[in-house]
Amino acid sequence: MAREGDKWRVVRGDCLWDIAEAVYGNGRRWTEIADANGIKRSSGIIYPNQLLILPNITSTASPAPPATVNSQVSFEWFALDAGTDRDMYATWYHEQANTEGYEVTWEWNTGEGGWRSNGTQTVQIKQSSWNAPNDAKSVRITVKPVSSSYTGVAVSREYNFSNNPPGLPPNPEFEISVTNVLTVVLNNIDEHINADSIEFAIYQDDIYKWKTAKVQIYADPRHARYTCEVEEGHRYKIRCRAVRGSIYGGYTDFTDNDYAVPIAPTAITTLRSQVISEQMSRTYGIFVEWDEVESAVTYVVQWATDPELFDTGEAHSQNTEEGQGPRILITGIELGHKYYFRVGSVNTKGTSRTYTPIESVMLGSRPSAPTTYSNTVSAVLGEDLNLYWVHNSTDGSTETYARLNLEITDSAHSSLPPTIITKVIENTRPEEEKDKTSVYTINTDDPEWATVGEGFIIKWKVQTAGVISEYSEWSIEREVNVYAPPEVEIDLWNNQSISVEEINNFPFYFSVQSGPAAQTPISYYVEVISEDTYQTVDEVGKIKMVNTGDKIYQRFYDPQTNPWRFLLEMTPGNIDLENNKTYTVNVTVSMNSGLIATASKTFLVYLNDLYYDVSADVVFNKNTYDATIRPYCYEYDDNEQLVLVQDCTLAVYRREYDGSFIEIAKDIPNGEGWTVVDPHPSLDYARYRVVARMNDTGAISYSDIQAVKIGITSIIMQWSEEWIPFQVDEQGTGNVEPDWSGSMLILPYNVEVSEDRGVEVTLIDYAGRERPVSYFGSHISESATWNTDVPKDDKETLYGIRRLSTYHGNVYVREPSGTGYWAAMSISYNLKYSSLVVPVTFTIRRVEGGI
Repeated sequence: MAREGDKWRVVRGDCLWDIAEAVYGNGRRWTEIADANGIKRSSGIIYPNQLLILPNITSTASPAPPATVNSQVSFEWFALDAGTDRDMYATWYHEQANTEGYEVTWEWNTGEGGWRSNGTQTVQIKQSSWNAPNDAKSVRITVKPVSSSYTGVAVSREYNFSNNPPGLPPNPEFEISVTNVLTVVLNNIDEHINADSIEFAIYQDDIYKWKTAKVQIYADPRHARYTCEVEEGHRYKIRCRAVRGSIYGGYTDFTDNDYAVPIAPTAITTLRSQVISEQMSRTYGIFVEWDEVESAVTYVVQWATDPELFDTGEAHSQNTEEGQGPRILITGIELGHKYYFRVGSVNTKGTSRTYTPIESVMLGSRPSAPTTYSNTVSAVLGEDLNLYWVHNSTDGSTETYARLNLEITDSAHSSLPPTIITKVIENTRPEEEKDKTSVYTINTDDPEWATVGEGFIIKWKVQTAGVISEYSEWSIEREVNVYAPPEVEIDLWNNQSISVEEINNFPFYFSVQSGPAAQTPISYYVEVISEDTYQTVDEVGKIKMVNTGDKIYQRFYDPQTNPWRFLLEMTPGNIDLENNKTYTVNVTVSMNSGLIATASKTFLVYLNDLYYDVSADVVFNKNTYDATIRPYCYEYDDNEQLVLVQDCTLAVYRREYDGSFIEIAKDIPNGEGWTVVDPHPSLDYARYRVVARMNDTGAISYSDIQAVKIGITSIIMQWSEEWIPFQVDEQGTGNVEPDWSGSMLILPYNVEVSEDRGVEVTLIDYAGRERPVSYFGSHISESATWNTDVPKDDKETLYGIRRLSTYHGNVYVREPSGTGYWAAMSISYNLKYSSLVVPVTFTIRRVEGGI
């Protein structure tokens, strides 16, 4: 310890920082000692034996006992002047009264011949300086008080120039790498500074001597170099001094500060969503604020929808501007997600090695009320009731939670308060299914719903929440009625109201009974399905296949007087059953509750099957170009004689050129004298089919009549027609009035016919296909163009052409090849006075029409 009361005696190795640390407990107060002792702050040089005043320190030393005479001085300072190598300076202390002055003698020793004196001087002040000769290796000063009242005693001090401190080295240079490694270099060190090493003093944040290091001076070239790892987030500056052995020289000036890689901010202090604009559609951003870092120039903000993306480098990032401070508003960010944020610091050395702790915020808006529906509005006891809702997001987020409110009342006891049930339902479905429709199932068999019975009403509504925790408005309140399951029974009756399993004759009945009484049937659907595959004929006489599972009858019925009891009569007029085949009847009843019930019954058909002779007589009228058909149906009686079949109705169909059938008449009695008129028989051959239906069994027989040759070579056009399908006089001898009336145009001349047909097809080009894909419809385009020359003197034909050209309606056209159909027609002709004929063009397009 070199402290002497309120002063400090300097020993080798002392520095002002260490002295301040020892005296005040704070090395930063070294400047107070320097200022009190006249020491330059820029150098801070002190010397061994130097006595330093300690400001603001009270001496604790015991007072010396009074002396009779203080006959000698006490040296306070004896050392080289700062920055010199030969100028000596001494100060002393002496407080004895009656002292007239001091005799000062300076001596030097060259190492040869002993001490040499510079003479003695008497001074009045308590200090002296002297420039020692260049050959002096040591100097000595002797001070003796001069007084006439006492005898002064001489006191000497010596100084050896071998203890001179080293000279001042050049200013150091240093840098800190992005890996926080500090490298300090001292180049071109002059060998005259008389040092063997350099001490680097590294200061942290301007006030704290963080580390000192003494390194050897390397030769050729003379330099010193030191590296160390510094702490991130701080600034550093350096000064150095030369060292020879244990003797330290003065410090160089400080370098400028340099920064290490910064530390991360302590934490994100503010993280909130913020409305940026409400024009057109509302847009949002996220405001982020964090603790400021002194060594940071800017900051980097990273965000992601999954915190694992920070480690994969897939997170989004944005840097702040220099001078912007520790805050930023992130824009251009999608609604409907939970975002995770962290912040790092940035300066010229790079980005902090760590980031703030991750914080999260939900960016979204309140969803709209959800869309709701249920699998039924009438729940059945014992079955599941599914309540569905669709989350209507306004920010693109998926549903996170739903709040379901149910109000259950007993309609039979409306005075009782309803039961209120609220359920909060978390969306825990897998990520790929989170956007699907949500459902809550009420299992009416579950004990939780055991109190719900017939006639109860469940009113329900729901709210949903998205990425933010705010729920939507309530959905529309929906209502579900709870019912017992309906029932329906079906039985098969004969015409005597007796239950049977087999059909032997017509009519027969389907007897249907439904319940419960609390629900009212509003409709019945009846269908009959074949359980066999067989071949039969239809009402036109065409052969058709009936496969297993085909519906041969289906119809809806509205119940009348007693809706719970329904009886359906089946006759040959409304169902076609094949003998020796099995069928199933299915009945579905729909209740006013919205519920349905179904019943089935299988039965066998066993009827007597008879075959009949069906034919017709055909007569063509060459004046009116129509045909008269007399259909009939015969059978053999017990005497093997042909007689007309009783209880039978007939139908006549014209076979067209394309194989289709046109109904001429039906429900024709099977009797003498009944005839049918076909106003448009084909002009090449007249072809007809006659179909007979037995009224009691529904059995069908038919015959294709042998074609009757017509052989008309003209084109015939008819319009504005009125005709009677079939008629008989009182004696059964024929029609009592004309069969038809209307307008007719006959073209007997050489006619050039051009026909054009096309099917409906759309061709679609697809990428990746070599050719287009065809899609066919049911529409068929059929047209023709007829060209002929009419002699100019055939006034009647030309008059008919003019009348037809102004007719607004469809025209039935026939031409000798056998074609005939209803058509829309346009006519053009060119009348030249010098020509003997009038060229006429008929443009025809086939349209839908009847007979």
